[in-house]
Amino acid sequence: MGLICPCVLIVGAVVVYFVVMCQCLYPIILCIISWCSGNTYEFQTKSTFKHFSQSYCAFILFPILVLLCSKKDMKIFMKAGSFGVVFLVFLLGFIIAIGIKALGNTTYVLGTTDESNLTDWNETQRVLVMFNVNFSPLAGILCTGYFLHTCSLSILRSSANPEKNTRDLFLGYVLVFISYSVVGFFGYIGFLGVNYKQFYITESTTTAAG
Repeated sequence: MGLICPCVLIVGAVVVYFVVMCQCLYPIILCIISWCSGNTYEFQTKSTFKHFSQSYCAFILFPILVLLCSKKDMKIFMKAGSFGVVFLVFLLGFIIAIGIKALGNTTYVLGTTDESNLTDWNETQRVLVMFNVNFSPLAGILCTGYFLHTCSLSILRSSANPEKNTRDLFLGYVLVFISYSVVGFFGYIGFLGVNYKQFYITESTTTAAG
């Protein structure tokens, strides 16, 4: 069981990492294609091979990751990863700012998933869902989170004051819980509260401005 459980967590973490990387790569490539061609392409929310979607990004990303993982000397990637803390702080600040802004201009009510799907984005009222049966993506993210916590073992092993490891580990998990809760709360409130209509300029408006 000690071997099986970590293997399950690793598989879940790898799958989630690959899916998240594809989701991040897709809009970047789509923007580059749009800028180079001068045309506007529809953002595909579902994986399909009829149009350029995340399915194609998976085929692009897979050989890249295979080549990177086959490299024996990983020092350059470890050095690059050390700068991730800076970007993480910016990301946390952005999510919290979006959540606070949404709390100031949005009215929230509790409801069901169907009611939330029928949200009128021209209105300022949003429906919050306390439980959603489509929780499988969150379960994968949870596997990733627990998998990353194993890094604390190497940190504790090289601790300058080993007698304080219990206290440090407890405080570390408390801070992680707070950060997860803050990001989950403000992220859900914030991005549900954003009126996406205000980010789009209709063709008629563009023509009139021209």
